[in-house]
Amino acid sequence: MRVPDPRVSVLVELPDHLGTLNSQTCANVELITWNDDEWAAEAAEIAARHHWAHVRVANQTEAIEHTTAPYVVGWDAIRARPSALANLLEAAEREPDKCGALAANFDPLILWRRDEFFGGTHRQGLAQAGAIAIGGVGGTQVHPPTPRPSKDA
Repeated sequence: MRVPDPRVSVLVELPDHLGTLNSQTCANVELITWNDDEWAAEAAEIAARHHWAHVRVANQTEAIEHTTAPYVVGWDAIRARPSALANLLEAAEREPDKCGALAANFDPLILWRRDEFFGGTHRQGLAQAGAIAIGGVGGTQVHPPTPRPSKDA
């Protein structure tokens, strides 16, 4: 199923992160999973329950390439408030000159603007989404590539 114009692409690599993702209240989500042979059905059920799109890919690189939403987050939270994803998205949308959003208490989830992964942007910093109780174990975090200095520099 495809959601027209999703607001955020959520990348998930481990089944441990599905429970807290299922609690999220954010709408218009595109869920992208990989390494999911044993838990793809559970991811599909969660996506269907929330009316989200679910796309399966081979690896993290393909996941980023298949994103269609203007924002991307590698979801590796074990614990999170139901409003965590929506709060990150609202903070990023409130400050369009920033690269994305981060919880003010520096919890592990970073929501990025998708175009940061494909170059040509000149934004700096991350919007602060306020204190969001998030607990993670790592695994899915994604970061835009670091620009390399030109040979002329």
